[in-house]
Parts: sequence; structure tokens; C-alpha cells
Amino acid sequence: MYKGQVRGGVGEGSILVSGSRDGTAKLWGVDAGGECTLLRSMRDNSGDVLCVAFSPDGGVLATGSRDGSIYLWDAATGGLLELLTGHEGEVLSVAFSADGGCLASGSGDRTVKIWRGIGL
Repeated sequence: MYKGQVRGGVGEGSILVSGSRDGTAKLWGVDAGGECTLLRSMRDNSGDVLCVAFSPDGGVLATGSRDGSIYLWDAATGGLLELLTGHEGEVLSVAFSADGGCLASGSGDRTVKIWRGIGL
């Protein structure tokens, strides 16, 4: 369960991820009957996860935060891979390219950034 409002979610096969105002992103396993089981929880330091996206191969999870940060997580372990900074406003959207080679982010500062060479 969350302690704050849930802001977004996205699925990849039988895995679902959700982000919340309590600063957590949670990975859920979904069985054939639609039942969800919490697999792992990741906490960023912004206090508010506004958007989430899986890489095309499902191996990396990106979360966008109110403080303008983007966190890249290892979807298998929940470990933090990289912290991306550069937006001056909250990150409202994140999306991976079809080949997984770059990440686009949109912000309340009215900018879009394309991140390449980020160890994906």
C-alpha cells in the first residue's frame, strides 16, 4: 500500500510499476487471474514520483520526480543505476526510444531533454 496519492503506472508483460507522492515506485507481479503481488519498492529522495517508464527490454525503470530528477533503476534488483539532473522544474513525463538507446523527459520548466549515453 501507498502512503500518498498514486501518480502513474505502466506495465511490461506480467509486471506493473506504479509511482506515488510518497516518493516510491513499486514493481508488482500480476498473475493470470489479475492478482497483484508486491515484488519490490524503490524510494527516491524527491518525495514525489510523477511518472514512470520501462525500457523496451524491461530491464530499466525510469522515474521522474517533482525535484526535477530522473532516477534509473535496475528492474530486476531495484538498485539505483543512475541519477539524471538538469531540469529546473518537475519531470512530468519520461519515455525510452524504441531501441532503448536514449530517454526523453518533459518538464514543468517547459523543456524536453534527450538523454544519450546514460549507461543503458
